[in-house]
Amino acid sequence: VLAARLSAGRLITYGYRPLEYYVRGDGRSDGRSEAGGELRTWDPRTGKLRSDASVGGFQEVDFSSDGAWFAGAGKETRLFEATGRLVWERELQLRQIAFASEERLIGLRDEELVDIAMADGTAKAFPRSYFPATKDAPYVSVITTPNGRHAVALLSGGRLTLGLGAGWQER
Repeated sequence: VLAARLSAGRLITYGYRPLEYYVRGDGRSDGRSEAGGELRTWDPRTGKLRSDASVGGFQEVDFSSDGAWFAGAGKETRLFEATGRLVWERELQLRQIAFASEERLIGLRDEELVDIAMADGTAKAFPRSYFPATKDAPYVSVITTPNGRHAVALLSGGRLTLGLGAGWQER
């Protein structure tokens, strides 16, 4: 996993290699018990490293549009300041995570969309929409606009769910 965002005069990067990456050709490990994920901020004009933090490995990540926050999801979900300071961690297994606004995150958990409060990580399922996701047609992906006013969720089979502020409408 490799992700980057240029915002507010800084470049923020996250890089992660799973532990399997460190297994040699003969099948033996190089001795690592855990693979790390590195969150770094850079000065894009000079290339100078501003901060470097080991934040753990995530399958899905996102940066806030202003570059101040970093969220990682996988077996658990965590929110960090861009410097790497942990804000909260929750036992919330998500397939994807996205910043929806300055106060909310959107996540995909199995076949449901999850609304997550940035303040404390409290999560709740979104209300079922007119064409709810099912095990046969789960949500595949979710993207948000930078201002958080709209979100689009793609379901398998090509259906889209458009989020408008607090409500969801099928399109």
